[in-house]
Amino acid sequence: MESKFENKIAFYAENESGLYNEIILDLFERDYEYNLNIDKRDLFCRKENRLKEFLVSQQVINAVYDRVDALYNSGSYYWEDKSYEQRQLEKEMWERERANRTVIAKEKIWDAISWKLDERELRNICSYDFAYEKDDYYNFDLIIDRIHAFMSGEKPVRYFTDWCIVLMRCLYDSMHICADKRISSIYDEIADSFDGLGFMSSNDSEKERQTECKEFVANLKYYNHQIDDIKRHRTTDFEKNGVVIYVAYEFCIGGSNDIMYSICVADKRRHLVNYYFAPNLIMEEEYNITILTSAEFETLSCEYVEYKLDISLNMDSQLEEKC
Repeated sequence: MESKFENKIAFYAENESGLYNEIILDLFERDYEYNLNIDKRDLFCRKENRLKEFLVSQQVINAVYDRVDALYNSGSYYWEDKSYEQRQLEKEMWERERANRTVIAKEKIWDAISWKLDERELRNICSYDFAYEKDDYYNFDLIIDRIHAFMSGEKPVRYFTDWCIVLMRCLYDSMHICADKRISSIYDEIADSFDGLGFMSSNDSEKERQTECKEFVANLKYYNHQIDDIKRHRTTDFEKNGVVIYVAYEFCIGGSNDIMYSICVADKRRHLVNYYFAPNLIMEEEYNITILTSAEFETLSCEYVEYKLDISLNMDSQLEEKC
């Protein structure tokens, strides 16, 4: 989920070369970006004036970085090695090349999404030598149907990953302009998920591929619920039988590939709640799962402060119809 600007603050300092070092903090998600050797025109506050950014000394930047690198959940480190002018020239050249690309008609793209192309044709239109005609390429039911077909063995991994790349490109930069920026942001999140799914390998075990697809479907279902709410001008729980399931990734267990998840199950009809950890959670499609960040998960204790603890509640409680 995209971080809100009101949760962010940034600091920058001039370095010895006359360029700037910048650190951007997300105080809610406990995340940071540390950018070094950037032009003043590249400061984040210049791109997004809603962000508060303050000029400080490099000693302050160093002190902040040392603390957040040790205490925050995650962070990124970036060093710019090209001048602002050089990057602008490269951007202009890239945009000219991009404008001159052959455009593939939307009918062909829909054939690709619908699996009507053979492997050679599908691989060909993955190439960035081609642009895609603009259209509304988001079709939830069709996407789910094709993922189910892959999970049933109808196509090889290579065909599936090429299909993921096509959909990633469709959702990133080939959609009609959306009037609601929130929906556009969700399309970007879905595209990013397709990008990750596109790294699936034929060397992965069948269990690994099935688990990855199930996790993607769980995320897509939640994204689709959000899109539907926005279009209907409402905010509703992604529930079933009055029960909401919240899941947050927590950490990888050291020395293994095991993953620990936090789970909260809230029965809104009976005002009951339960919290627990689950290793290597398989996100089965029968559940409606609300995906949260670890920071968002922590706020649930405030939302359900009036609820009573019921340790018998689990994910299966969502499947139980109550009188």
